[in-house]
Amino acid sequence: MMLPNLEELKLKLCRILNDEWRLSDEDKFKSLKLLLLSHLNLERLEARSDNFPNLKRLVLKMCYRLQEIPTDFGEISTLESIELHDCTATAEDSAREIVQEQEDMGNNSLKVYIHNSPGKLKQFFDSLIFVKSYLLQIKMITSTFYLAYAGE
Repeated sequence: MMLPNLEELKLKLCRILNDEWRLSDEDKFKSLKLLLLSHLNLERLEARSDNFPNLKRLVLKMCYRLQEIPTDFGEISTLESIELHDCTATAEDSAREIVQEQEDMGNNSLKVYIHNSPGKLKQFFDSLIFVKSYLLQIKMITSTFYLAYAGE
């Protein structure tokens, strides 16, 4: 996949197959400046700095299952900020490690912003995401049943 002119990619409420998004060496987003991943069931992101050579902002919102940000993102020299909103502690730790790697290379301009909702509010959002996921599964099963039934 090559989208040479895409500057912003915002993936919100998408179902990722197998709970992972794996980018190959051919997947290049040469002009991408903003990558926003929001409310995804994503557990693992496999990407290299070459996939996003001009990325400036990485924003992760309510990615409750994402285990880490690829360490290779630390090699993106244009990266200015990583924002995490209600993500896992391990994702937060990996963001801090990326900042440390950048600082070790003499780049002190990368900033990490971590925002966490209060406990009850986070539980409420978790419940909403669970209900939405459940309803999507029911819709898919119903559609599959309807197509199977209509085909007979």
